[in-house]
Amino acid sequence: MATRLGAMDIPMASDRRTTTMPTSPSAVNLPLSKYRNFNAVLGSAAVSSLGDGVRLAALPLLVVTITSDPVAVSGVAIANRLPWIFVALFSGAIADRYRRRTLIIVVDAARATVVLALAALIFLHADTLTMVYVVAVGLGIGETLFDSASQGFLPDLVPAEHLSRANSRLFTVRMVGSNFLGPTIGSWLFGISRMVPFIADSISFAVGSMLVGTVKNQETHQPQGKRKSLLHDVRAGISWLWRHPLIRSFAIVVTLVNFTQSASQSLLVLLAVDDLGISKNAYGLLLTAGGVGGFIGGMLSPRIGDRLGVPYILWPAIALTCPLFFVMAWTRQPVMLGAALASNAFLGILANVQMISLRQRLVPRNYLGRVGSVNQFLSFGLAIPIGALAAGLLAHWTSVRTVYLAAAVAVLVLSLGVMRQMRPAAIKQAIAEVENEPAGESY
Repeated sequence: MATRLGAMDIPMASDRRTTTMPTSPSAVNLPLSKYRNFNAVLGSAAVSSLGDGVRLAALPLLVVTITSDPVAVSGVAIANRLPWIFVALFSGAIADRYRRRTLIIVVDAARATVVLALAALIFLHADTLTMVYVVAVGLGIGETLFDSASQGFLPDLVPAEHLSRANSRLFTVRMVGSNFLGPTIGSWLFGISRMVPFIADSISFAVGSMLVGTVKNQETHQPQGKRKSLLHDVRAGISWLWRHPLIRSFAIVVTLVNFTQSASQSLLVLLAVDDLGISKNAYGLLLTAGGVGGFIGGMLSPRIGDRLGVPYILWPAIALTCPLFFVMAWTRQPVMLGAALASNAFLGILANVQMISLRQRLVPRNYLGRVGSVNQFLSFGLAIPIGALAAGLLAHWTSVRTVYLAAAVAVLVLSLGVMRQMRPAAIKQAIAEVENEPAGESY
């Protein structure tokens, strides 16, 4: 990150980080709406995310028509998360081996087929809990491949100076589709017929795949030479991340932040309903408050980065979540809890958009999938389930509010631990070192 990521043109040190996108001042000053390829990907993200939201509401509704066993119901969510533990690292290596545009198209087409097959099973009254688990695992595997490929694909669609804005818009359409519109539509469609929402989801995947198919193939990522094993590629990606303090710090930050967020979110219903006495309808408003905060954070992240300078907002955005967790632990006012949740989501997305954009800018093209998958493995595969489990155990031994106090302490320790690496001067130096690093082996 430069002093101002959106305004400063960081020199590219080697061909492995250049793109075929024009980087002249006139090209950089073009609005994102002028980049046809990015607009196609944005449209694909909007349609697919709407389908994700539809499925997010419909899948649990389908499960409870099959069984009322709480363990079996929660098992669907676990099945969907398992690929992040066992497959994510290999998905990154695969994304670095093949053209990412092609991989995205194939994965979305495959996911469309899987969801359509589930709709067919429902129509034939052959839907069983086992089949739902299989579908959840299959979609989770597709998600890891899609995310690894898409994170490495974006830098070939827009100039580096526009990455923050591009990520912001992608995040915004995904949140609107999957968090706001999709679930409402999914519940309504499920009321019409159990299979209708899954047909709609399948169509969304198919349309998303076709939209990406309209993107002109201009990838600079060209794996060369004799390929080694996937395990070798995974190790190379982990090694690259570990050698670079700034990118390594980002991985540590996202992992520990997701750990605390998972811990706090998993017990939010107990804090709100049992402790504060909030009604179930009002609890929904708390969740909405968090969603609105995240939405605003995603929208404003590029502007704040341009105005203040990215190196000057990352560490404060992380550190300020510490007092917010203290507020959640001590407040007896639902409005104050909602404000803390919204602020927490705002700060989290504000920093996340910038870290993703900088990682896309600094990591060599042929390592983007693997470095991104390491982050996914740590932050989604490990941090989220372990955070939820740790929160449950701690609350069982002590109280729910203790979990939020522990989260505040954890963020405080994290902030102090990465303070040196995330000083503005240190960030600028890390950028210069990575940008000027000589090209290494591709595989």
